[in-house]
Amino acid sequence: MQLLSLCAKGRIRLALPTVVLLETARHWEEQAKKVVDAARLRHEGGLKGQRRYTELGLGKLGPPPPVPDTNLDKDVFVDRALERLTPLGVEILPVPTVDVSEILYRDLAGKKPFANSGKGFRDTLIWLSAKSLFAKLDKGARAYLVSANTTDYCLDGSLHPDLATEVAPFEIALTHVADLDELVESDDVRPLIAGLATSDEALAMFLRTAGEEVVEPYPDPTIGDLIQEALEEAASVLVGEEIATGNEESSGFDFTEVHLPDEIETPIITQVGADPGSVEWETYETYDEDTLLIRATIEADVEIEGFVFKGDYGGVADEVRLLDFDATEHYAAVAVIVEALLVFQMRVEAGAGFVESTEFELAEGLISRDAGD
Repeated sequence: MQLLSLCAKGRIRLALPTVVLLETARHWEEQAKKVVDAARLRHEGGLKGQRRYTELGLGKLGPPPPVPDTNLDKDVFVDRALERLTPLGVEILPVPTVDVSEILYRDLAGKKPFANSGKGFRDTLIWLSAKSLFAKLDKGARAYLVSANTTDYCLDGSLHPDLATEVAPFEIALTHVADLDELVESDDVRPLIAGLATSDEALAMFLRTAGEEVVEPYPDPTIGDLIQEALEEAASVLVGEEIATGNEESSGFDFTEVHLPDEIETPIITQVGADPGSVEWETYETYDEDTLLIRATIEADVEIEGFVFKGDYGGVADEVRLLDFDATEHYAAVAVIVEALLVFQMRVEAGAGFVESTEFELAEGLISRDAGD
């Protein structure tokens, strides 16, 4: 935060080679995939634990929250980094345009940052990116190369003689430091940071606003905006709730108008994918001009899990997805996804700009509804 603040204030120049950004994005993608996979495994374990809890007669637990779909595209990571860094004045150094023969020469000569093994292609591109910046600095300028790779860039704690020789014609003072901590403690940067004289909270606030353009305040939300936001939230809250279906022993939210196999027992909503673009609403009563009673609907794909008696499973196998045939001695665990129109009753305080209450009324089956039309 301190270095970015100094950069945004124009007190120092920070430069990041594109090669480093792309390599960081690749590492991020690899780590993110591992984290998401681990979270999904924990979710599956939670579902099994929930079912086992019920089997043992301990009561009923709501399902663990599903792992949301996450964009793990490293290109998105790069775009977000650029959106954050460039407004603060960070220079993104392009991939250097060099003749392949030059790279080959450095490799065969073992010229740093190449190693004798031939390893060092990306390190060489990083160095050439930095070198192109050093060549543009004024004579006598102070510059720092920040890299924890001391093996390929350094010798005995200092910049490697091969690299020092390359920048000697630029007549700049170039120093290598291993990390940002060492940089902020340097004789050149430490006095600048002391001059900031601010807290971490103030620095964070400054960085949030430093690169932003001044924009007009957001307009007040319309009634439609309020209803859509409230419906999306209300639909998501249905996860973990029991539902009433054609099975007489089922109870909970009214899904009797949605086609579900009657053989499914103890059905529970495990996921709701609502479509914000499908919201429809109408006012059926008004109080004091600003208080509106509204009936609103939103279409959604609703995933429902439950249990089917093993002897009945053959009759519904084509309609459900099998989760665990041996969930219990006599029952198989199954899931089904239905397209439903979720209907809610809402009380909206239009004058104050908020939804006071949202209550689920019932769910209608979209397929049967369309067929009826």
